[in-house]
Amino acid sequence: MLVFGASVYGFYFSVMLALDHAASEGARASLTAMNAAERSTIAQEQVDRVLNAYSGLINTDLIEQRIGPAADNPGLFEVELRYQFSATSFGQLSGIVPLPAEEPNVIATVSNGGY
Repeated sequence: MLVFGASVYGFYFSVMLALDHAASEGARASLTAMNAAERSTIAQEQVDRVLNAYSGLINTDLIEQRIGPAADNPGLFEVELRYQFSATSFGQLSGIVPLPAEEPNVIATVSNGGY
């Protein structure tokens, strides 16, 4: 049971690292743009590029994305990724192995510029 739990948690944390990597790269890439629409496009392309590199590990169809200006502060730009872990085969086992969250999410925030 211990080895089984370690496998489930290993996969869970791999998903978290992939989401964090994609969100961070998307947010960084958005800094090269001149306006909000271009920021969103560039960030989306970078997020897709990074997630495609992880396609052997995670199912990209299970990822919800929100990319754009922060809702509470238009001076910030956010990339939010949420993975439907409960829809995976490891997620189905959450009754046996408790997980931190059934839908892990990551938010990367950068400033639009200025002081």
